[in-house]
Amino acid sequence: MEIAATSSTVVYRNRWMTVREDRTVRVDADPIELARGELAEETGLRAATMTPLGHLFEAYGYCDQGFHVILATGLEAGEQRLDDEEAGLITRWFAEDELWGLVEAGRFKDAPSLAALALFGRYQGRRPTASA
Repeated sequence: MEIAATSSTVVYRNRWMTVREDRTVRVDADPIELARGELAEETGLRAATMTPLGHLFEAYGYCDQGFHVILATGLEAGEQRLDDEEAGLITRWFAEDELWGLVEAGRFKDAPSLAALALFGRYQGRRPTASA
């Protein structure tokens, strides 16, 4: 897979350092296949079906790094293949109600994960109702 820089901007500079903002993209990358590979590598799980739920931005207004939310189903266990920087990664199953309990307790605060959880709820037909 090829990664290409699409732009690079100096956002801060002083006599000690230069901070750059680089935008990169994976050329011709299929989000489903990337997700399938990451799932297998980090958890050991293989999915029979990968369903796209949406595309979100990591921190819109702050940066424009986006990510795809993909639901993996029909899972079969396999062996993790972690990269060196992922050493020690622990995975485990959570029931959806348990996740919402962690949110309510203030222990699950990762905004992209919470947004993905909301897309999952929408996928399952649970939508907030608009008041008139």
